[in-house]
Amino acid sequence: MSLRPIGKQFASHVSLLLSILLITVSHQAKSALLPQAPDSLTASPQTAQQAPRIADIEVRGNHNLNSVFIISASGAKVGDLFTPQLQAQMEQNLLDTGYFGVLDPDPRNGVNVYAEEPNPPNGTCKVIIAVDENPMITNISITGTGPIKPEVVEAQLQGLKPGNVFNSKQFLTDANAIIDLYQKQHYIASFSQDVPIDAAGVLHINIIVAKVASLDFVGLHKTRKSYIMHVIKTRVGGYFNTDTLAQDRVALLNTGLFDDVRPSVTVVGTGQIAITLNFTEKRTGEIHAGAGYSDTARFIGFVELSDNNFRGLGERVALRGELGGLADRSSVELDFDEPYLGGRNTNLDVQLYDKTVYRFSSALSAASPIAPIPGTTASITNNYYTEQRAGGIVTATRPFGRFYSASLSLRAENVTTDLLNLPPQDLSIIQNGPIVSVTGFISHDTRDLYLDPSKGGVQQIGLEIGHADLSTPRTIFGIPVTGTITGSTNFLRTSLEARQYFSLSGQRPLNDPTKPETVLALRALVGASTGTLPFFEQFFMGGADTLRGYRDDRFWGKYEFLTSIELRQPLAPKFTGVLFMDIGDAWGGPYSNVNINGFSQRGFHPYIGVGPGLRIVTPLGLIRLDYGIGSEGGRIHFSFGSTF
Repeated sequence: MSLRPIGKQFASHVSLLLSILLITVSHQAKSALLPQAPDSLTASPQTAQQAPRIADIEVRGNHNLNSVFIISASGAKVGDLFTPQLQAQMEQNLLDTGYFGVLDPDPRNGVNVYAEEPNPPNGTCKVIIAVDENPMITNISITGTGPIKPEVVEAQLQGLKPGNVFNSKQFLTDANAIIDLYQKQHYIASFSQDVPIDAAGVLHINIIVAKVASLDFVGLHKTRKSYIMHVIKTRVGGYFNTDTLAQDRVALLNTGLFDDVRPSVTVVGTGQIAITLNFTEKRTGEIHAGAGYSDTARFIGFVELSDNNFRGLGERVALRGELGGLADRSSVELDFDEPYLGGRNTNLDVQLYDKTVYRFSSALSAASPIAPIPGTTASITNNYYTEQRAGGIVTATRPFGRFYSASLSLRAENVTTDLLNLPPQDLSIIQNGPIVSVTGFISHDTRDLYLDPSKGGVQQIGLEIGHADLSTPRTIFGIPVTGTITGSTNFLRTSLEARQYFSLSGQRPLNDPTKPETVLALRALVGASTGTLPFFEQFFMGGADTLRGYRDDRFWGKYEFLTSIELRQPLAPKFTGVLFMDIGDAWGGPYSNVNINGFSQRGFHPYIGVGPGLRIVTPLGLIRLDYGIGSEGGRIHFSFGSTF
């Protein structure tokens, strides 16, 4: 979409209104207000030999401008031959100053130059310069400035001040500066009057700022107009702003409900703009059933019902059930997201779940794969650490300003971990109990497109305050449990994350904000905690979403550090190649001495993972395939959604 021609259309209106102020044609008949040259002066052309020489020059009709200035501006001087050519040039020179004729219907009548005697006997003549001088500015009246304060507009008037004679050339310069002022702030403005100053010397700056006359939506089948009006800022009756319209388009695309949104703009009158938004809706209601695989859970069966545009109001409802996996347990998750709670600009997200979390991507080789349960004929055959989490999370998010938002989240859940036949020094990782926490986030987000940013970034700081009541069996398979953390514990976690994106192939065009670009993406993440955290509430590092090239949750601790860099290169429609490098670690805390085979910990040591990747956009979402190479070998990571 190119909106520049519209701005030019209004600017041409300004030029038309002001054209009377610029004189570029030769002299014709003069107004009766000025003294006229005798008829005999123009009866026949004079040659240079017949022309008299100028003996004196007199200025008549000036009230504020100095006669010396007017004579100098005419370009003539005593001693010059007063030819018809010089006469015409003097008039043009004076008209070009912009000081004369603004109140005359024909501004060319503002200057009349003639010889006082048509045929002087001695070969010399007295030249009369008769002028209709512009009024002196006595006051400035500025109206219709709209979204820009009048004093800011008045500051653009460089030479038009009270006490100065009105100058039409300076007015044209200042008028263009005013138009540019509005255009720089993405508005369209014009002037409403032909003659900007009256006989009393009042300078009238009457501005017309274009407004939205109508706003129509085409192509909406499911989405309600009320939801669209929540998302966009443009309003009927409001001032038309090209930047706001572009932001509205990106905001609509960021909802994930539309394949495309294309605005069309039409001028329907002076200062009146008609806007039509043409939508291509995505299919948002889906039912999925099948089997999946991950490094941690292995093969699972799942059924998912979701609608990202429930009731046409942008609400998200999702119900997912899983069965199988290494734990051979069922999981159920329900998610409801209301983008505009109570019609206000507050997002509410509610998650309820009873799910299995697979913490590591491989068996804990220190755990005995077969262990009898005392007093029964059963035995433990599982040597994978899993968590059964049942509870919910409620999160409210509200923006403030264009780029900032604040979130508050409440989490309450009960966590149960599997019994494992571990060595005594490692039994501290087996903990059960309820957890309650409150988390606050403040975010600053300037990304151009959430799903595929090419510029801007995100900075986020978070603080979580939590409480846990932990319990652990006194003995596990006859082994006394010692050194574990149990009872009532409190903890505090804080994190700081920054992401930044740089397009290496130029800025996306205004009419194609989703165009794939070559992008350099950066991420930095740090986290720290105090108090006593349960083992399963620590920072974990390793896997597809953090440190690629290492097993999931390979490192843990009360501190975390991660930095990533990705070069993203479009390969074909819906295919993007990636080269990445991750550097990170998690360390410290009461569980650093846990020495599970293959997962031994040590103090802070930055681990590096590098490799290539592929991103594929599918109807199910973004699929990520990465191959990371780290100090412990190479690993393939398969997952959904963007890393960052």
